[in-house]
Amino acid sequence: MYWQVKLFFSVIVLGVLGSVVYFNWDKLPMPDFNSAGKDPVPEVEKTPVVGVSKANIGATQKSINPKIVQKLRLAENLFKDEQDYSKARGIVENTLLDPDLEMYSREWDKTVELLSTINSKILFTTAFSPDKTDYLVKPGDNLWFIAKRHKTTINMICRGNDLDMQNPVIFPDQLLRIYTGYWNIKISKSKYRLMLYDGERLIKVYQVGMGKENRTPVGKFTISEKQKNPIWYHNGKVIASGDPENPLGSRWMRLTGTEDSNRNYKGYGIHGTKDRSSIGQNASNGCIRMLNEEVEELYDIIKTSVPVIIEK
Repeated sequence: MYWQVKLFFSVIVLGVLGSVVYFNWDKLPMPDFNSAGKDPVPEVEKTPVVGVSKANIGATQKSINPKIVQKLRLAENLFKDEQDYSKARGIVENTLLDPDLEMYSREWDKTVELLSTINSKILFTTAFSPDKTDYLVKPGDNLWFIAKRHKTTINMICRGNDLDMQNPVIFPDQLLRIYTGYWNIKISKSKYRLMLYDGERLIKVYQVGMGKENRTPVGKFTISEKQKNPIWYHNGKVIASGDPENPLGSRWMRLTGTEDSNRNYKGYGIHGTKDRSSIGQNASNGCIRMLNEEVEELYDIIKTSVPVIIEK
């Protein structure tokens, strides 16, 4: 009898509980099966991704274009296989004019990277280019006079003619191919890019570092001084080139303002760095940082008085 009584009371209890659940079903909390086991997805408008604007995201998506990829492949084949540098450069320059190619997008970066590579071959080898002047060395010539006559630098002539940079030697009737550029520089602070132009023609693009706390000034400047292995004067200290405390790297190009708003700025310039992690970052005291090997290249290309525009 005992087990029958126990069963009877169990049935009554279950019946009561079932009634309670039935009449309160709509009031019970329900689990969110859609989000179970997943990290919560933030609301885009309330928590935007730091450092990436919606415009840039859209530009990257828009710039994925098979037509552009095809052009770059054609230019690369002409450059590597046929060594037709001028024609390859023309195709890349035409690609940069494509309205589907958004500036600073991933595809734009790939395009200017190829352009920079092609132009390095044109500038720094004896390869023929319609933009070069063939000059036959005369008795009594020296590189200083030749460079001055062609409005270029001695190091640029050395790079372009495979001459020893430390001890260049020329001789009568030697053929020199000389590139004369009408150089100017544009710098984008927000995109960390330094763009070297010959007139309106884009020649090379370098990634650079900027000043922390928005210390890099904007406006129009000129390269007023160039130094190899620069000494750094800081807080009354004289810090030699090569000292770990000297942040100027292997080259220094002083920037002098040419506008009323920046004419009195002192101590700004373009310089090298060994700290590769600072490129693409706001890490300097206000100067534009470049990798040592790249600032040495730029240093050899340009003369003083080259105009520079720094933009936000």
